[in-house]
Amino acid sequence: MMEKRFDIVHDFYTKFFTTKTNLMKTSQKRIEPIGINFSSWQLVIHLSVFCQENNRGMTTSELAEDLIISRQAVLKQMKCLLEEELIVVQENNADKRSPYYCVSEKGEELCQYVVEEIFADWMMESLKDFSTDEIQAATKILAHLTKF
Repeated sequence: MMEKRFDIVHDFYTKFFTTKTNLMKTSQKRIEPIGINFSSWQLVIHLSVFCQENNRGMTTSELAEDLIISRQAVLKQMKCLLEEELIVVQENNADKRSPYYCVSEKGEELCQYVVEEIFADWMMESLKDFSTDEIQAATKILAHLTKF
């Protein structure tokens, strides 16, 4: 019985990692024509979601840890995003040396545009064969996986 469950779980994770890679490739192909590279997009959308859920920005160390990239890579991207006015700096009262970064109004407009204009049709089409209950169950599993 345990071997069958392992096979099912193993199959799930194999498909999960393959899907993650394919989603990143699809996102990159859809994002880059609007003039933002995929790495920058990942930072902007990650900050946007985090700020909405936590009511504060993120430090470069937090971003590096969450996105599994070096702090130096985050700093380089943040410099570009600041110049493009897609993010803003907020004071971190707990640690003055590590400011918070938040998505600017321009950055939020970009996020809204990308989700509504670039991804909306693709998202709806890609899940058209699944019920709302199935999508909600998958969302619950994905949310659980992000806790590890």
